[in-house]
Amino acid sequence: MPDERFDVMVIGGGPNGLTCAAYLARAGAKVVVLDKRFELGGTMSTDDYSTPFLYNLCQFALPLGRDLPPYQDLELERQAIRLMEPDPSLAFVPAGGGEPLVVRRDGTGLDGRLRELFDAVDQAVLPLLYTAPQPVDEVEQRMSSGNGGGAALELAKMTPQQLGEAAGDARARGLLRYLCGLAGFFAPDEPLGLMGAFLVARMIRPTIVVGGTKTLALGLFRAGAAAGAQYRIVSDVDRIDVGGGQVRVATRDGREFAGRAVVSTLDPKTTFLDLLDAGVVPEPLRQAAQAWQFEPAGTFIGHFGIKGQPPIIGTEQASQALLQVVGFADEAAVARHLEAVSQGRLPEEPSGHLSVTTRHDPLQAAPGPYGPLHTLRYDTLAPYQPDTGAWDRRRALEYRNRCWDFLGRQTAGLAGARLLFSFSDSPLDLERRFRTAKHGSVRQGALTRGQTFANRPHPDASGTRTPIPGVYLGGGGVHPGIPGSLGGGYNAARAICQDLGLERWWPEPAVRRAPVTAGT
Repeated sequence: MPDERFDVMVIGGGPNGLTCAAYLARAGAKVVVLDKRFELGGTMSTDDYSTPFLYNLCQFALPLGRDLPPYQDLELERQAIRLMEPDPSLAFVPAGGGEPLVVRRDGTGLDGRLRELFDAVDQAVLPLLYTAPQPVDEVEQRMSSGNGGGAALELAKMTPQQLGEAAGDARARGLLRYLCGLAGFFAPDEPLGLMGAFLVARMIRPTIVVGGTKTLALGLFRAGAAAGAQYRIVSDVDRIDVGGGQVRVATRDGREFAGRAVVSTLDPKTTFLDLLDAGVVPEPLRQAAQAWQFEPAGTFIGHFGIKGQPPIIGTEQASQALLQVVGFADEAAVARHLEAVSQGRLPEEPSGHLSVTTRHDPLQAAPGPYGPLHTLRYDTLAPYQPDTGAWDRRRALEYRNRCWDFLGRQTAGLAGARLLFSFSDSPLDLERRFRTAKHGSVRQGALTRGQTFANRPHPDASGTRTPIPGVYLGGGGVHPGIPGSLGGGYNAARAICQDLGLERWWPEPAVRRAPVTAGT
């Protein structure tokens, strides 16, 4: 007999799982969230490591802010969840000197035509995040015949190399190529597709959470707990069994839960090949899971807590940008870096981007009498499995020191600050820490055109429902796949409400009601 019975069991207490549970609990479902870790929040994790600084361990900048349906529906602002929209958002500082390129949230700093393309794909794709996915060919066909949709499609058909070539400024070409790499597009000739183009466009308009991304996860948790959702941490699910009109979930420590439905926020490979018995997984889904592609590289993240003034990079205006790209002379240098990491090689220099977190949110370092204190975050794309040997503690420490020394050469004033604390996570560390961060990426699978919309992960499961009775997908490996959109959990909650006869208490998302010009 199972230890506990529920209406819905949610595997994974990350942002999507917490979102799904909060909506379903308010709809009257008896819900439990099961998470492997000792705390909830998943990749939206913030920790102080017993220091005066807050470090966002994985996700930091989000693609959406107040546009997030849960922000309004769950009244997160009333729970003191505050969002900030940094401006300027981006800076590209050419290695070896030269005037930095600074890009504002409205795209100022980029060519006018590029701004039009980014605006078009933003307006066209945003309403599609929170609706049932259709075949990408149909979506593109509708856009090609709609007013304004052609511009979005033009950007979607571009490769990273073509996007760079569309910029007249050499610095903009380097910046755009780098943003494509951050979106998981390492090869120069892979078309971005609508979702990839949308993700790149949203990097120009990032949102951060005051107090760290963990506060958003805590807001989702409080909303669910207030409605009666239950949570079980240190619950490492290793099996899903279906049959007899119910679903059973077992954990590695021998506990068992039963219910009418289960939502897996884990990637398709883990869900269909590891957790479910092969006999219940239809052959098309099994093949899709086997063929599912993760990104070839991830992110090495260094966290530094300093006493003293934050570094200046290029100019004062560039130093105010949220993401300050350093170490690349031009687009060719970015391309060489991306090629190296995708082939398992560590680049000669750990070029990447710096974020002085406390410039935008002073709460992420203690004010205290001993300051000024500042939290620095440094991201550099790195191979998941370096050819020099797998990431271990020694290699990660050495690479973190390389990043710190590199920042000292790329900035002004950092030598005058005192480094108090430093921590880091390699792509392998991130995967070990967060079950959903495969290869050190939060996307649970590349956002290439063939892995988006109805193909994420397969037409039979992209709308969160699967052919397996009672089994739903609700993570980043299902439509829409945009990290930080909360779309996987949101869409799963909507489907389960309908299937279990629960009252859907929330309205259609404002982004779907808003007029768009893409034929949607």
